[in-house]
This record gives sequence, structure tokens and C-alpha cells, in this order.
Amino acid sequence: MKRPSAALVVATAALCFAVVGTGVAANHYLITSTKQIKPSVLKQLRGNTGPRGLQGIQGNPGIQGNPGTFSSASLQTVTTTVNVSHTLGFGSADVTCPGSTHVISGGYTLTADPNLSVTEDYPSTSTTWRVFVLNGYTADVSLTAYAICG
Repeated sequence: MKRPSAALVVATAALCFAVVGTGVAANHYLITSTKQIKPSVLKQLRGNTGPRGLQGIQGNPGIQGNPGTFSSASLQTVTTTVNVSHTLGFGSADVTCPGSTHVISGGYTLTADPNLSVTEDYPSTSTTWRVFVLNGYTADVSLTAYAICG
């Protein structure tokens, strides 16, 4: 068997040094977290957000749930009546549901007069129904506000 030439020995040694040097450098400069990368470089790597893709197909419907246990017996109507003064010109009434019940709906009744107008009638919180009235009549009128609570 022939002896390897000097060029082959030098080339083999250079290859070994290159492989070992690359391994040492990779171990020394190994990036394990994005905190090791300059923020401006990260921004360039991320790029702009692309267009939104198509929506996937609709999945199968779930199982039918158990029927609820709602009963109108659990509903209660709470009322309050206030006097709306003709001299003041306006009035309001708040009806608050008792305990841990919440307003489901509400309303009002007024003494009949064409000059009365309800300006607002709404739930002011989850437990209170509020009614505002303008009184253009020449006498005091009665406002009864009610809330249906459940």
C-alpha cells in the first residue's frame, strides 16, 4: 500500500480543524432564546402579517342538552307608585328587584292625560327598572312603574 501524499495529509488535517472549529463555535454561540437576538433583527425576521386564510368547514353539531327548568312561577312583578308634581314638571320612578333576581322586563302606567309623555323607560342596572315622565298637566299625576324580576 502506498503512503499518503503530503497534500492529502494537509487536506485531511484542515478538514478536521474546520469540523472541530465549527462544532466549538456552534456550542459557544448557540441561540436558545429570542432574548439573545437584537429586537430590530427580530422585527425583520417576523415581517408583515399576511392575508387571512379561508374559514374552515363547519364541524358536526354537539349533543342536545337537557331541557331547562324554567317556570313562570319563579317570576315576580314588583311595583312602585310615585306622585309626579305638575309644578316640578317631571318625575321618575325606580323599581328594584329583590334578592338575587334580575330585571327581565318592565313598564309603567299613568293616570290618563294627553299632555303626559314618558321620556325614558329602561333597565338602569341589571336589578332596577327606571321610568322618567314629563308632566305638562295642570295637576299632579300618579306614575306606577313595574319590573318583572326573575
